[in-house]
Amino acid sequence: SIATGPTTDHTFGNSSGHYLYIETSFPRTAGDIARFNSPIFSTTIVGCQLAFWYHMYGATTGTLNVTVTDVANQRTFTIFSMSGNKGNQWFQSKTNLANITGSFQITFIAVAGTSFTGDIAIDDISFTKECCGYPTCGAAQADFQTGMDGFVQTKKTDTFDWTRRSGSTGSFGTGPSFDHTTNTSSGYYLYIETSSPRAAGDKAQISTPTYQEPSP
Repeated sequence: SIATGPTTDHTFGNSSGHYLYIETSFPRTAGDIARFNSPIFSTTIVGCQLAFWYHMYGATTGTLNVTVTDVANQRTFTIFSMSGNKGNQWFQSKTNLANITGSFQITFIAVAGTSFTGDIAIDDISFTKECCGYPTCGAAQADFQTGMDGFVQTKKTDTFDWTRRSGSTGSFGTGPSFDHTTNTSSGYYLYIETSSPRAAGDKAQISTPTYQEPSP
C-alpha cells in the first residue's frame, strides 16, 4: 500500500531485510486485531527487559499494544501502547519487566485503523538474559560493547587471539571502520589482525560460555 508501512527493515536498513507487519487494506476493517505471541519464558531472576523496534506510518494508523501474561495466574498486563501516525521511521521501545518471575508470555497486538493507510510493523525483538531464568542464556546475543559478554579466548588449540576494538582496525584497506551494533566508530566488535607476525593458516578461536539449563 502507498503512504503507509516501512520501505526497509530496521536490522539492515534496506529492502533485503525482513520485518513483521499488518496489512490494513481490504478485507480488513477498523478494529480488526492481529496477535503475535512470544515463546513462554520461565525465570526466577528479577530484571528482565524487552526491547523491540516499531514502525507506525499512515494517516489512519491504529494501535499497537504489548502485553505480558502471568501464565500461572492467567493475569495479563499492558506494558506498551501506542496509537496513530508516527511518521515514516523506526522507533525503539525498551520495557523493564522488573517484577516478573515465573512463567510469562509476551503478546504483540496490532489493531487496524479506519482505512488502508494504517500498516504497523515490528522488528528486532530481543530479551535480556534475565528473561530466560539463568545468567548465561543471553550471552549468545553478545555485542561486545562492554566486554567479552562471557565469551572466552581459547588458549590451547589456537595460535593467536581475537581482539576487541572500536573504530578502524590497525591495517589499511581491510577490516571494518565501525561496529554493527551502533554503526559508529565508538562501538565495539571482535576481529582478527592478520598483519605480521601472523602467517597463513594461523587460527584464532573463541568459545561461548557453557550453557546449562537450570534444574526444574
